Amino acid sequence: MSRVTIPTSAILALLAGATVLSRLPFLTPRLAHWDAVNYALGLHDFNVAAHQPHPPGSPYFILLGRAALAITGDDNSALILVSLIASAGAVIGEYALARMVFGTRAALLSALVLMTQPVFWGYGTMATSWTLLACLAIATGLACAALLRGRRSLVIPSAVLLGIASGFRLDVTVFLGPLWLFAVWRAEPDPRRRLIAIGLATGGVLVWLVPVAIDAGGLSAWSERTLALLPSTDASSAALARQLAANTAISFGTLAFTIGPALLLAAACDWRKATCWLRSSSPTRAGVFWIIWIAPAFVFLWLVDSTEPGHDLIFAGALCALATGALVQTARSRSRLVVAGGVLVAAQALVFLFAAPVLNRPLAWTADSMLLNVTAPGLRQQQASLSAALRTIRTEFDPADTLVVTVTDQDPYRFMMYYLPDYAVIRLDPRAQRVMTARDRRQGNWQPESGCLFDVGGLRHAVWVLSASSDIRLVPAGARLDSTVDTTPFQVWVEPARADSLDYLGFKLTGSCGVFSASSSPDDAPAT
Repeated sequence: MSRVTIPTSAILALLAGATVLSRLPFLTPRLAHWDAVNYALGLHDFNVAAHQPHPPGSPYFILLGRAALAITGDDNSALILVSLIASAGAVIGEYALARMVFGTRAALLSALVLMTQPVFWGYGTMATSWTLLACLAIATGLACAALLRGRRSLVIPSAVLLGIASGFRLDVTVFLGPLWLFAVWRAEPDPRRRLIAIGLATGGVLVWLVPVAIDAGGLSAWSERTLALLPSTDASSAALARQLAANTAISFGTLAFTIGPALLLAAACDWRKATCWLRSSSPTRAGVFWIIWIAPAFVFLWLVDSTEPGHDLIFAGALCALATGALVQTARSRSRLVVAGGVLVAAQALVFLFAAPVLNRPLAWTADSMLLNVTAPGLRQQQASLSAALRTIRTEFDPADTLVVTVTDQDPYRFMMYYLPDYAVIRLDPRAQRVMTARDRRQGNWQPESGCLFDVGGLRHAVWVLSASSDIRLVPAGARLDSTVDTTPFQVWVEPARADSLDYLGFKLTGSCGVFSASSSPDDAPAT
């Protein structure tokens, strides 16, 4: 009896459709991430100096989002549309990558493993560029794999791809640049064509970087704002040690969670064969390919900043391909491979569908940051809390006499200034004693604290929106917690303005010598 063969085009169409359909029930109705607000603001006013979007800029992503906005008419929906398309593209690319490297048996399973990978799935339901990062990284990895298999004709196209990718996500070009150079050097013996390829990739970066840097105030200002996103080197040794400990837990935890279950299943199928495969693969050209893909980004995130699991999607495609490669090598029969792959895909799906964030437990922040904040329960919790906070402020407080207060190093500020454009929203930096005011979705410059911030005569209420995990010292004395708002992850604290001055963290919020008034507009040249 002949075996029925499904055309590759049909498989790819089914994978793309399944990817989109699996995201639709979980789409976030509001912007669900700080970066998402940055991108949404950038759709209307591209301004890297004001983090619209945040440095380095991602101008091509903004242009793509504007094209989607012309279709949807809504910022959040436009960016989600891009995220959905990128999710499907990444899964299709994963199929092609695994098929090229490990064969047809691994291709479908690898695509399904990536499709159900909880972090990748979660970001596919919200308005961020993380799924596009995965898509571009897999496309670059696929091009490099083809180069290493002798496809010299891809040297120039891959250079163009690397340059264009930088305009969407510069980290693709930075962290996968070494992999691309390794592949080009192996595939192309002609030094002249090598130099042409490097020139094209470099030119592809400069074609957008130069105008973006000029718009941000020059290369020096752009560089300062980009480097400001990294953890401060001026922090105490204890703070740096805590940062490294958190990075270590998140980085190695993500690595173990992504590829660990597959390796355990491979060992359960045939641990001797799994061990031999790992040992034999490491010193080969294929082993070097995977190491160069994964190591640069992983080491950077481990030693510098791992607080956002989306960064790991730059090598998630490589990890998923390796995971299925191990299973294919160790499963002795197709039925065993189907069972092992089914267990892996089902386990990942269950984690995304049911694993909720944890609070007040050991390593809770690490687990939430690594994974749980972007599962279906985590996103529902964030969206419900955000909606409740906004609803409470809008229904109980008049924008003409209400001040919304947020503090640095927390998420609420960006959400409040976007969703409450008719309110005066301030952001306080207690360490530097600086204040920033936003109105009409435009944020002002940081200004040093001097005297009082608002005239008490026009202010009746002060409303604090703080993260639920805030230090108790950030809670204003005498304020009440609004009981209509879910306490995670946003909390709304309310205190009526008094006839005398209202002090908070060294700031005099009200008095008779206001720097701003509740009806004032921010500066015309925003900066962060």
